Amino acid sequence: MGTAATDAARSRNMTLGAANWYFAAANKSLAFNGAAHADIDITACSPSAEDSYALEMWFRGDKPAAGQTATLFSVNGDSVAAQFTDQGALRIIASGKESTVASVNCLDDLWHHFALNVLAGGSVTALIDGQNVVQFAPVRPLHFQADKLVLGAMRKPQTAGAADYAFSDYFNGNIDEVRLWNAKLSADVLRNRRNTRLEGSESGLAA
Repeated sequence: MGTAATDAARSRNMTLGAANWYFAAANKSLAFNGAAHADIDITACSPSAEDSYALEMWFRGDKPAAGQTATLFSVNGDSVAAQFTDQGALRIIASGKESTVASVNCLDDLWHHFALNVLAGGSVTALIDGQNVVQFAPVRPLHFQADKLVLGAMRKPQTAGAADYAFSDYFNGNIDEVRLWNAKLSADVLRNRRNTRLEGSESGLAA
């Protein structure tokens, strides 16, 4: 409830004076209960090892239990993944190795925007709400080619080279507005587009 509302996607706002109001619209985001995951088939649109790409989404969630981690997404097992520590800090996993961990608490039950921007032959940057929180130069390319983009869990093959998978490190919360770009984007573009409603025909938008 409140007295003012802002539509960030369309840059409009209204003031309702002293009136009480609330949103009655149903939330259509994906809900995760800490024991399930969702798969997006990216077989036909996953970027190659030579491509620059970006992945973005909105999320809100609860911190995992002490000593546990929660996975926002994973690709090719732990080839590329984003997780949260039990303090809500973002951790990007690249080629099976942990990268820098951001210090900000992202799991405060509020909606946040996440973006991972990977430049071919260059740097990897993770942004939260448009702010650069993790940046590093990977030793090896972050391969995003896969059959599935897994939301809400870490997926790893149970046997090397096998097609059967085990899932772990589940996320408890909501994920919405998942976008995959097969294009070279700047942080400014991702920052400015995060509140923009897309038409679906934008150049480089893969899914």
